[in-house]
Amino acid sequence: MMAWKAALIELWDHARGSLFLHALVGSGFVALWEKGLTWPQRLFRALLGTMMAGYTAWALAVLINLHVAVASGIAFWGGFLAIKAAPVIEKSVLLMIEGVFAALPEAARTWLKRPGGNG
Repeated sequence: MMAWKAALIELWDHARGSLFLHALVGSGFVALWEKGLTWPQRLFRALLGTMMAGYTAWALAVLINLHVAVASGIAFWGGFLAIKAAPVIEKSVLLMIEGVFAALPEAARTWLKRPGGNG
């Protein structure tokens, strides 16, 4: 068997048991079928859903000692649900970033006026 074929089979065997793959499938379905979204919004929501659902399912599998199949189901459905929360999360992250950039000029002025500063 060729080396690339063996590597591809090994990669698939490893990815098949990953909770993040199941979360990606769940959130990917919802991101593709949501109406009125641009492709960057679809990608952001699919990745957000994958991370939220994958880490949640992983934590449940580790902390509560759930069977991997149950945790995979939670990851898949968690991907669906995380997409519905994406607009709120997206808006709050953008507001947080906007607030940080709005506070930067004042923080720079304060820092420059401190003793030993250039102001």
